[in-house]
Amino acid sequence: MGTIGAVAGRTREQILLEIKTTAQLNGGKPLGQKRFVRETGIRSSEWLGRYWIKWSDAVAEAGLNPNAFNSAFDSEWVLECFAEETRRLGHFPSTAEIKFRRRDVPNFPGETAVRSRGGRAAFIRELAEFCERRGQFDDVLKLILPELSEELPNVQPENDTTQHGYVYLIKAGRHYKIGRTNSLSRRGNEIGLQLPEPAERVHAIRTDDAAGIEHYWHRRFADKRRNGEWFELSQSDVRAFQSRKSM
Repeated sequence: MGTIGAVAGRTREQILLEIKTTAQLNGGKPLGQKRFVRETGIRSSEWLGRYWIKWSDAVAEAGLNPNAFNSAFDSEWVLECFAEETRRLGHFPSTAEIKFRRRDVPNFPGETAVRSRGGRAAFIRELAEFCERRGQFDDVLKLILPELSEELPNVQPENDTTQHGYVYLIKAGRHYKIGRTNSLSRRGNEIGLQLPEPAERVHAIRTDDAAGIEHYWHRRFADKRRNGEWFELSQSDVRAFQSRKSM
């Protein structure tokens, strides 16, 4: 295609040239951001916050109509902006910090973007899903999980009539088991009978979707799975699990 090689520190003019070139080869239509990365090797880290705050701004400066974008992309861009800002600050930005950031970067999404998704708690939950999906924001996910736990509504007392289950974490030796049950005391006894050494219950998360929440934690710690539901977890992994009282 005759695109510029993948080198660090590309200039604004080089990136604009690539946008125009790839658009010409695509029938005059600008590429979406993901396809542009595949075609040219130019990632958002080379221009985001340096030359432009969003991809449509770069396309417009290249003299093209940024008509290849949809609401799904816009949503991904907003979440990426907040993930980067959370990483920069070391915590999810407050309303005041969002306003302050917009003074430096006028196109940074404002508090309206948070409110439009149902408020701060709902937005943080969506951001957590985004971080998990993208895989490049694990550090951001760890920063927002404790706050997400605080934002969740309190569940009813254990003696109520609502049907709830639990996703539990127990430790036996150096390994941890993540499982689910409707009765913590009954399941604990069953597990104890199966193990050659005493099992210690570390924490339990109360939920109305035990299967789904169990799957979430199994997927999150997939690279640390050793056998079945048993995992070799670090202390930071355990603290992340313990930070959730309910899900």
